[in-house]
Amino acid sequence: MNQITTLRYNIRKGNYAETLKSLSYALPTTAFVLAGSVFYFTRRSYLQDPVLQRGLLHLKKDQTVVDFCGENIKPLLWITKDYRAGESWITYELKVKGSAGKMSAKIIGDYLTHGDLEELECERQEYFSKKEMEAARAAESGDAAKSSATDIDPDYIPIDFDAYTIIDKATDRDGEDKTYELPKSEKIWRISSLTTSTDPTTRMMVLPKDERRRAVKIIDTKYDLRTYKDLFTTSATFEDNLMKAVEEVKRYEDKT
Repeated sequence: MNQITTLRYNIRKGNYAETLKSLSYALPTTAFVLAGSVFYFTRRSYLQDPVLQRGLLHLKKDQTVVDFCGENIKPLLWITKDYRAGESWITYELKVKGSAGKMSAKIIGDYLTHGDLEELECERQEYFSKKEMEAARAAESGDAAKSSATDIDPDYIPIDFDAYTIIDKATDRDGEDKTYELPKSEKIWRISSLTTSTDPTTRMMVLPKDERRRAVKIIDTKYDLRTYKDLFTTSATFEDNLMKAVEEVKRYEDKT
């Protein structure tokens, strides 16, 4: 019999001396099993977070990461999470390993609500409408120096609406009626920062992407999600494109 079974047997038989002896052996084993179970379910919960899942996709498609780690990149066992109730951000730190090596990664995600994003989109539209009217008036007055609607004020900070494509972990993708409009409180996440490192002194930026490498510039992004179908479709399309990129990226091998 194993230690747990022996303990149960002695308790049923009323063998108190043997019960105490069995406890001295069983408690360390039980504590170990409980700790292992907590670790397993905690790690699984982290890996089910859409923010971490999206971050892993970005790592798998990044050429620098693949060149260093090789293909078939996976997270190692130890993952740490920093999140405080009431805050709008979350941080994951982990190590990933591929066929050729491993490196550390840090993923920072944050969210805005659907209501927040709608307000920011209204502000964006108002700003550019104002710029167009100013440009039209300047053109009518013959002031060519002020007739461009594309000149952005230095204090205007554009929002990267295209980054907000990650569904909140609490949202039921299967249970929600896709025709329903998104509630103002619906959280929509993005990855605001994704960095990797091979040693304590070296850190490489994976996200945000350099503006010069973007097909759509930040200033040209818009927010037009209205229903759960819009959100789910946008998120799925983004992830499908990432997975296609993961399949296409190959590790560079120096043949010289």
